[in-house]
Parts: sequence; structure tokens; C-alpha cells
Amino acid sequence: MHTIFDEDRAAPGRLAEHPNGLDEVRALAPAFLPEGVTEACGIPAPEIRRIARELAGAPRAAVYGCIGTCTQEFGTLASWLVDVLNFLTGNLDEPGGAMFARAAAGQAK
Repeated sequence: MHTIFDEDRAAPGRLAEHPNGLDEVRALAPAFLPEGVTEACGIPAPEIRRIARELAGAPRAAVYGCIGTCTQEFGTLASWLVDVLNFLTGNLDEPGGAMFARAAAGQAK
């Protein structure tokens, strides 16, 4: 998210009017420079920036997290940040992106 905000690559698309707290997320991002998180995540800073740029520039993409992101110390935060990243790149609830699933059964519509 640091790179997406720092390089003005955020493009939430049709959901742009819906977030709560986006200014707070933007304000926190500078504290998490790629160089500062590389040791914790095991990915070199240039690679983090490349991935962020490719995600932001892709016509369709999705960041996905499941059991691996939610069963650790900061699982709730990690899962939420996956959604925030999909939102920032215009890939939340979009075809080819991260969709809100419909129930297989028992749903009215």
C-alpha cells in the first residue's frame, strides 16, 4: 500500500465513494516503507514495489488470502488489508477481481 499511495496509483473505481477510514490508511502507509518490511516478509524492497505496480496497473487482478492470513497473530489485520489492497486497485467486487461470494444454497436471490 505504501507504493500505491506514494506513487499515486490508487484507483478504487466504482467503489471510491464507499470507504470509511481511507484517509487514516493513507496516513499510516508512509511508516511501512518497503525497505522497512523486507526483513519481516522476506521479499526485497524492489520486488515489493514491482508487485505493487503490477497489481495497480493490471486490468484485472485479485489479492487472495485465506487460512494462511487469518490463523496467525495479526490475522484479522492481514485479512482486512487484503480487502483494502483489492479496493485500492479497483479489484474489489469486480469481475476478474475479488468478488463477494453468493451462498450456494439458502439465499433469497
